[in-house]
Amino acid sequence: MGTEKGARDGDSHPLFHLAHPGERRSGRAHPVGAAPHRACANIVHGARSLFRWDGDIQAEAEVLMFAKTTAAGAAAARDLILRLHPYEVPCLTVLPIRPEGSNPAFLDWVAQETASPA
Repeated sequence: MGTEKGARDGDSHPLFHLAHPGERRSGRAHPVGAAPHRACANIVHGARSLFRWDGDIQAEAEVLMFAKTTAAGAAAARDLILRLHPYEVPCLTVLPIRPEGSNPAFLDWVAQETASPA
């Protein structure tokens, strides 16, 4: 796994955080989990979200997903999530994965797994 130029830049590996309704899904059954522009995802069951919607406080069971991709795949990942997500306004935030302190081999693997086939 060689490092491509810029593969470990701070903005080259975004971490997507999203919340999904509380039904249990496996990574394979989730369309975002199977997306080619996503190297891997962590799915956390049992989250409870509190939020204001239409002026009322809501509480919902949700599943959290933390998906890793590259800057090149970020727009496609975002578009897929927004197109398939059942919520009208889904929680979707993106954070940079900082190379300092990160595992270089993992960042190389993310870049390799999300690269377009030649």
